[in-house]
Amino acid sequence: VKEFSVRVKEQRHLLNVLDVIFRPSSTVEAGRFLRTVVRVENLGAKVEKDIKVTVSIPELGVSTRDFIDDLVTLNDDEEDDEESSLSTNELALQIPSDTKEGDYEVRVDVEFNRGNDIVTLRKTVHVSGETETASTNAIISVDSTSRTLGRNEEGTFRLTFANLDNS
Repeated sequence: VKEFSVRVKEQRHLLNVLDVIFRPSSTVEAGRFLRTVVRVENLGAKVEKDIKVTVSIPELGVSTRDFIDDLVTLNDDEEDDEESSLSTNELALQIPSDTKEGDYEVRVDVEFNRGNDIVTLRKTVHVSGETETASTNAIISVDSTSRTLGRNEEGTFRLTFANLDNS
């Protein structure tokens, strides 16, 4: 039998992203705002100050950020009014109006410990936007003569369709 001394030391700086909430949902129309709230918790031994939370969609070139001033650790006195997890204010990303329909990666970066540490989380949102359509050279014309029809009466209207394309 041998005795060994073991020392366990808590990690000083450790944040976790508890949740990322998209509003109105994880589907957004092109040209509209994707509103995001990020909930962060402090699992480390030190109070974290000036936590920068950045939400971006790199493929679309849009990003926004917010700061959480102070986030106490879970081990602090339970009777304190301060919380060990806080949410950001609502972060709004405007989706460009010319965005093609599809799924896009949203990147959430939480930077803390004076910029020395970063936690990254990736989520997916669906943008319902412009769909690629084949260009057509077609004309549809309706006879401009006005007619009044009574109940159970018949009438003739002239519609003209023209395909000016090569196919």
